[in-house]
Amino acid sequence: MIRNSESLTVEFKSDRKRLSDAELVEALVCLANTEGGELWLGVEDDGQATGLHAEQMLLSYIRQHGQIKRAEVMALCRLTEGQAKHLLKRMSDAKQIVMRRHGNLTAYVESQ
Repeated sequence: MIRNSESLTVEFKSDRKRLSDAELVEALVCLANTEGGELWLGVEDDGQATGLHAEQMLLSYIRQHGQIKRAEVMALCRLTEGQAKHLLKRMSDAKQIVMRRHGNLTAYVESQ
């Protein structure tokens, strides 16, 4: 449980169902139109930390490290191999990520 509570300058946003870009922009604009503040993603209104949606975590990791391998997806998102394959395929089909092969290494990068 997070000790802080929501206020005029602190906004909690659940990411259980994957927030849309529009929802994130709306929350940030609301904060910017007042005194500014902090947006805490992956936190429920009651302060319970529930984490980021797997797709958000994966894209954030790729942006930070340049690429991600399936084993890293499994560890990062706490998924089985089958679940990781399904997530990577779904994101590839949606053109969010692209598979890159370098010899025996297969990694995924963000689509341009």
